[in-house]
Amino acid sequence: MDSDNIIKMMKLVDLAVGQPKYAFEMQRNSPKPKQQKFAGVKMLDEVNPGRDKVEVVEVDDEFYERTTGVRLVTFQVLFTEGPVMCSRFTSSFRTAAVLDYMRQSGLCVLRHKRIDNKSLTLETNWEIRESVVVECLFERIIDNPIGVIAKARIEGEYHEGDTLIELQTDIKEP
Repeated sequence: MDSDNIIKMMKLVDLAVGQPKYAFEMQRNSPKPKQQKFAGVKMLDEVNPGRDKVEVVEVDDEFYERTTGVRLVTFQVLFTEGPVMCSRFTSSFRTAAVLDYMRQSGLCVLRHKRIDNKSLTLETNWEIRESVVVECLFERIIDNPIGVIAKARIEGEYHEGDTLIELQTDIKEP
């Protein structure tokens, strides 16, 4: 799930700055990309800001407990080209192409904040010139399989005065 969110944010960065394959996922101890100009994307946090909907659903004759809710996901996007590309990224959130992409991918950018960290070097030795923290909303759906009682046998005795009535019922899922 985390990788899906990161991929969606990387595609958003590529679209926003108008350069395919511009964004890379930042991973601890991974080498810096070979290209000189790029954006690094790192997921910082994910929280549940509210209450989820929980329901039982049937998919292909199997039953699942489905949890559906919104998640507030925080990313850091780091640009090697400095303030110009960072500004281009944050200025694109209201363009038609970016709005269409967000609608199609289930991503909603809530807010962004620029961070000045021009001398910061990550543990991967990526030199950072400009970065933005972006908070987004994603819909999260989690399905957990649940067991279903397919058949049951109910047995018992009923006493009516001196009369004993034995009860037996079989229940089977059609």
